Amino acid sequence: PSRARAICIAREYSAVFATAHGWGRLPSIMRAENPNLQLWDERSLLYSCDGCADGVFSTTWIRRHHPDWIIHDTAGLEVHPVGRPDLTLLDFTNLDYQAAWVQRMVTLITHDGFTGVDVIDATNDQKWDGLPVADNSDVRDTELHGFIVRRQVAKALSLARSVLRDNGFLVAAENGPPRLVSPD
Repeated sequence: PSRARAICIAREYSAVFATAHGWGRLPSIMRAENPNLQLWDERSLLYSCDGCADGVFSTTWIRRHHPDWIIHDTAGLEVHPVGRPDLTLLDFTNLDYQAAWVQRMVTLITHDGFTGVDVIDATNDQKWDGLPVADNSDVRDTELHGFIVRRQVAKALSLARSVLRDNGFLVAAENGPPRLVSPD
């Protein structure tokens, strides 16, 4: 939004979930207008992408620095959400990836002035173009489906929540369906 619109939003609302497109330094301006404003940055925990605003890491950077963080299916192919080949599934079961993601989030939301992060893709009902297999020092050669996905996403969110809270930030996760959402 424009600076004037951002100030109006800050005056009118107590919490704003901001898409990751074009906010720049507006969150700091908005929080100066309303110090009690909760302002959430929407970000992906599960995927990398090149040129999308909600990715924490670009796929190009991941391929260059951490190709082991890319999840492959049982046939050895990279995994993507159905119909979204531009998004690459990352190894959310890997503690090194989780730690890097949360540290990057602390840097991003601190820099931009947000009060928290809304994890937009932590759904319990994933639809991928292949059956992902995690194989790292934390999860050995495990097919990711059903309960295992839910448990591993919950563990990743728990780490994120702990570190972000320790740094004074909030975490929300859009992880329905509602019958599976914890009150936390």
